[in-house]
Amino acid sequence: MFLTTAGAQELAFSGQPLASSIGIRGTPAAVPDGFRAVDRGVAVDDLLRPLQSAYQAITFIAVLLWVVAALIVGSIIYLSALERTRDFAVFKAVGVTTRSVLAGLALQAILIAVVAAVLGGLLSLVLAPLFPMRVVVPMSAYLLLPVIAIAIGLLASVAGLRRAVTVDPALAFGGP
Repeated sequence: MFLTTAGAQELAFSGQPLASSIGIRGTPAAVPDGFRAVDRGVAVDDLLRPLQSAYQAITFIAVLLWVVAALIVGSIIYLSALERTRDFAVFKAVGVTTRSVLAGLALQAILIAVVAAVLGGLLSLVLAPLFPMRVVVPMSAYLLLPVIAIAIGLLASVAGLRRAVTVDPALAFGGP
């Protein structure tokens, strides 16, 4: 879109003799009084400054969502460990190593977290065109997502892993 300075003043500043910036090609020979020349990087930084608080709010929400994801995965793994307490007791009674039991639970947590991350990534691709403004998700975010999901899955499974380790093998021979 191209506007004259007068048109931009009418549109953005209700006709007042104000201009926040004027983009030009090349380097000006002289800068008019009351104006200053800046390079593209400074201009972009200046344009993004009003978005800084929105960016911080989105980052905060993203961190909260990761915490919620960790709590959900952790609760699933912990409930799974509670339901399989007797199974863990049998495993220990027949000589299955604690490391094998822990590896199984950790693998379950990782699978849950990675599947959720893949579904979230696919959902972001489907929903991005439906937003009223352009949504750009860098490729690095999609590549980093499984790594973060694995870390969150392992971190979230700690309570379930502790539960599985503390099971007494004698429980395998007890009553209901």
